[in-house]
Amino acid sequence: MIGENCYRSGPKSKRIKSLLIKDVLPSDEGMYICEAENPVGIISASVTLTVHCARPVFLKTPRDQRVGLNGIAKFECSATGNPPPSVFWTKEGNQVLMFPERSFGRFSVTREGMLIISGVMKEDKGYYTCSVVSGVGSTMAKAYLEVTAVGDLPPPIILLGPANQTLPLSTEVLLPCEASGTPTPSIRWLVNSGPIPNNPRFKVLDSGTLKIDALQSTDSGIYTCTASSESGETSWSASLSVESPRNPNVIFHRAPDPTTFPKPPGQPIAVNVTETSVTLHWQRSTNMGISPLIGYRVEYYSSDLQSGWVVTAHHVASESHVVHNLRPDTHYQFLVRAENSHGLSLPSPSSKVIKTHESQYHNFKTWFYDRHDTQGPEHMTTKTQFH
Repeated sequence: MIGENCYRSGPKSKRIKSLLIKDVLPSDEGMYICEAENPVGIISASVTLTVHCARPVFLKTPRDQRVGLNGIAKFECSATGNPPPSVFWTKEGNQVLMFPERSFGRFSVTREGMLIISGVMKEDKGYYTCSVVSGVGSTMAKAYLEVTAVGDLPPPIILLGPANQTLPLSTEVLLPCEASGTPTPSIRWLVNSGPIPNNPRFKVLDSGTLKIDALQSTDSGIYTCTASSESGETSWSASLSVESPRNPNVIFHRAPDPTTFPKPPGQPIAVNVTETSVTLHWQRSTNMGISPLIGYRVEYYSSDLQSGWVVTAHHVASESHVVHNLRPDTHYQFLVRAENSHGLSLPSPSSKVIKTHESQYHNFKTWFYDRHDTQGPEHMTTKTQFH
């Protein structure tokens, strides 16, 4: 009489005459062996079961974001399944597929599937879709990015930001972050691009200053304060290094008192404007602090470019400066800070809105088309071309 045994390869399992697996799970994967024997001998056959029945399921889905101009938007997205699904992002109305561990200009996707948009601009608003795909199915989730802006108001100005410091263990540190703007900005802090620890040693004061007590070596890192409002965002970063006071190779340095900094210079005034440059002049402060003037730092903001505040010059030696490489027919505002060996002054009052001149090349094309009653270069002869 022939006997039959079917069991799964591995630890001894219950022997049955036939094998039926209901509601197959990924854990049921493996090699299954069927044996037949009689007094003469034994034979066996094996089969491998591969389970591809776990459709992709989201672990994290993206949520709607509301971000100011020049801010950073982050959309989470991760999924599981068998086989493991692929994740990619798309923007509604755009055919570009954004895959993990790749950058697409200001857009990037992390290995975990998070979409990060840096320096958010108005045209970034819209729906973003996270798609997960495998051999047994697919699913998707989308979220909306709202880019906030209040008219053409500039983003917040950080009046006093943190400075690089190297401090001993068990001491305390103050990292200032004072900002102004319309509407009134809020302050948030990051360390090494992540949120500050939820720890009673870390406290953000009403002024925006971050205070850390009983410093530990793990507190070392890059600290960034961000002032944000509906008109945009502005950030300022500094490094904090925490070392043993017994280390003879470390030079400790605490941020100077702001009273040692220069007073702010006068409001910058445009004395000459061209298509691509603006010549600025400002009044020197009567109080340059307790150390000699190193120079001036010049910054600009353009509501047309949505650039945020951009540092365009360092260590300018005199009270005038020509800002080059600007765009024609574009609005700009400027501010200036004085710098000595102790630090940067508060900013000057912002300049009035200054508009660069329209491109003469553009004016000539307009005149030419009007004069010849044409609609553009496609109606011109092959002897005359504009590029």
